[in-house]
Amino acid sequence: MGELSAVNGIAGCFAERVPVLHIVGVPSTGLQSQHAMLHHTLGDGRFDAYQNIYKNVTITQANITRKNNRTGTSDAGEEIDRVIVQAIKKARPTYLTLPTDLVGGECIRVRTRAYFSLPVLQL
Repeated sequence: MGELSAVNGIAGCFAERVPVLHIVGVPSTGLQSQHAMLHHTLGDGRFDAYQNIYKNVTITQANITRKNNRTGTSDAGEEIDRVIVQAIKKARPTYLTLPTDLVGGECIRVRTRAYFSLPVLQL
């Protein structure tokens, strides 16, 4: 029930324009592809249920997958950088999922430092 409890705090951050990176550990990519009945699915096998809820209270979302974890067209580091930069620039929460089987994966190169020279949203 962690994500259902956390959504209230993230919604408050959205309303108050607080930049937050909400990182969620999710079941392995294998269990997700099997649509396993786990607590991360609201009991119906849909692993995108929580992300769909968070679309209403975050400005961007990202899922670290095998495709963006070094072998695909984008890199996990780029996705992570993207959500961090959006949180800072727009002063709103962002959402990132990380499957348990990809926790130890490598990123090509993290470039977030280069973005910190960009202007931050002035309120």
